[in-house]
Amino acid sequence: MSQNLPHTLQDLLAALIAMRSPSGQEATVAVWCEAFLQAHGFATRRQYLPDSAAERFNLLAEKGPPDQEQPALLLYAHLDTVPPASDWAHDPFALQQVGDLLTGLGCSDMKGGLAVILQAAAEATPQDYVLKIALGVDEEAWSAGAWTLVQQESAWLKDVALVLVPEITVDAEQITLGLGRRGCLQFELTLSGHSQHAAVAASSDLPGLPELASQLMLSSRDYPFYQMQTGASEGLAWLGFSTQRLGLSTPASCQLQLAYFSLPGHSSTVIAEELQAYFSAMVPGLVLQAVPRPTPNPQAYAVAPDQACVRWLQQCALQVLGHRLPTALGWSVADENILAELQVPVLSLAPVGGRSHQAGEWVSLQSLQHLLQIYRQVLAEAGAKLLR
Repeated sequence: MSQNLPHTLQDLLAALIAMRSPSGQEATVAVWCEAFLQAHGFATRRQYLPDSAAERFNLLAEKGPPDQEQPALLLYAHLDTVPPASDWAHDPFALQQVGDLLTGLGCSDMKGGLAVILQAAAEATPQDYVLKIALGVDEEAWSAGAWTLVQQESAWLKDVALVLVPEITVDAEQITLGLGRRGCLQFELTLSGHSQHAAVAASSDLPGLPELASQLMLSSRDYPFYQMQTGASEGLAWLGFSTQRLGLSTPASCQLQLAYFSLPGHSSTVIAEELQAYFSAMVPGLVLQAVPRPTPNPQAYAVAPDQACVRWLQQCALQVLGHRLPTALGWSVADENILAELQVPVLSLAPVGGRSHQAGEWVSLQSLQHLLQIYRQVLAEAGAKLLR
């Protein structure tokens, strides 16, 4: 491994992009990162997911003084990507550069950020704190890796005082400090009625179930979404519409699936009650049910902007860039929502990128370089700051 280590940050990203790692197939990149971290002085171990036929594992690593009383800084990244879209103009597993833009599957989400923390960690020599790294699997599916980490590694995580994740918070033109994320709940709405011949329905003035469903979906644009004083707002997206019918018979029921993005302080129980009341007012008898999932719903969370760790990171950015970073609440869920269960600050500090989950996914090379400088500054100061 030592003879094949990437020489630059861009080389490191190219190596990560070249390894296919869709959810469920992260082993190759996990083993590669394991060797990389071991070559740079980290003690590593694998945390296997329970009941995983594919023997999927999170990678845990640490470097620092052996004193167990030292505080720890945790850097976290997920290893998986979505499968490549069909309309890539070039090989999605070959990093390409056009000006400042680097393109390839996972550049933005989130191998660009992974490359930064690997490079920064390789250079770090923590003396008065422990540097821990957790690389998780399954983020693009159900966050099973993050849930396994939080639920089963309480002893390894007990000294962690701060979690930093290089996962993009919002699409922005400059590096942004993420102070939390919206949560996500998924529901299915069922509309029920009576089946009849389509020719009869065509001469009726009464709307059929598909028409009612369409009206209901359009009405969601006027939904009274909960908002925070900062201006952050909740929102919903329709994920699917399905019916079952026979020939020219109209359906007797139809189902709508939606994702609701929630804010801190708005419980899932209250959200479900409000959605039920709003949609039932338009379609009496409508039934709303939570969509079952193998892991708990990711809950919204937020870190106060006046916390000491936020002020410290802003000072690091000021030293490196000459200005403080804009802040935002993440528009979508990620493994940070699960890591927030640790009850320590979880902040997102990622490069500038875009087109995540799409062909032409990109990341800014300059932002990667600037971000690496910020992480270097953070790792150089972490001991003194975490001891506060």
